[in-house]
Amino acid sequence: MITVEDALALVHQKENEIRALCFDFDESLYRLRETLHLPYSPEQWCISFTARLKFLNKEYRRETKNNLQALSTRLRHEFGQSYGGDALASLKNQIVTVNEQFIKATKMMDEFEALYLGRMRDEAIPLRDRVLLYRAIPRLRRELQRAADEHTAIQLVVNVWGVYFSVLASEPELNVFLEHLHLQKLTKDVIEGTAGPVFDDIIKVGKERDAIILQSSRLGLEHEAMWLAQGGQGIREREFRREIAKYDDLKAKVAAQRTAQTDIVNKAVELTQLSTSPATLPGPGEVELKLDQFFEAYKMFVGAHAMCRSMQ
Repeated sequence: MITVEDALALVHQKENEIRALCFDFDESLYRLRETLHLPYSPEQWCISFTARLKFLNKEYRRETKNNLQALSTRLRHEFGQSYGGDALASLKNQIVTVNEQFIKATKMMDEFEALYLGRMRDEAIPLRDRVLLYRAIPRLRRELQRAADEHTAIQLVVNVWGVYFSVLASEPELNVFLEHLHLQKLTKDVIEGTAGPVFDDIIKVGKERDAIILQSSRLGLEHEAMWLAQGGQGIREREFRREIAKYDDLKAKVAAQRTAQTDIVNKAVELTQLSTSPATLPGPGEVELKLDQFFEAYKMFVGAHAMCRSMQ
């Protein structure tokens, strides 16, 4: 037999354990509301979130447009003045010059080495000069290899970043690109269609948790009323275990929801990524360009120019 006092003490312990498990969700929900700036009432979540996200996305697209225009203007002003504002033509011309000089330098080095090997034993050439030429060859080879490495690096930059350069260096191309940005507005329907089901799932889980807590409290009241009515009589162990198992079933339900709860909350947090959409836009040749890579593209353009100058 189990005393009434011991039985009710365990009932209260089980109720507290269930509340503690459910508190994790309440805490996650509080952090989520803080992160997404959601109102207290779940019925207002989708409306509030949609309005805020539309504003943030508008600011994102406005800032992106301004940054791209500023980068393009700066690039065309700094590198395109001698080519009628065509900065890309300026870079291509320098690359052509570098290619020609590299080919010429490679040919000269081959001729020099062939000439040296052919006349290294020619006693008509003073020994001192032959020694100087012999020592100069490794240094010349190193310089030519450095030039070859820079030549390869320039080609790689152009291959990887050339489409970005085309947008930044050409005002018409940039305008076409920005028109794509304008057309890909984040609409109310898109936000609600994406966020609504996620919020509905969170509300559903919240109601299920509330129902579990309510059921636990009702069980506790029922057991208090039932067992206290027995007076000083104890509770049969089989009956006690059967009733206590009901709390364990509720705890199992809460635990089973934990993975789904975490996934739903993570999905809700990921909704904030909508504010910075689109992340890519089609450029020349329908190549998808990442909007957050244009600052890097500008730096690559400047670096390619610098390498070309250093090789001339």
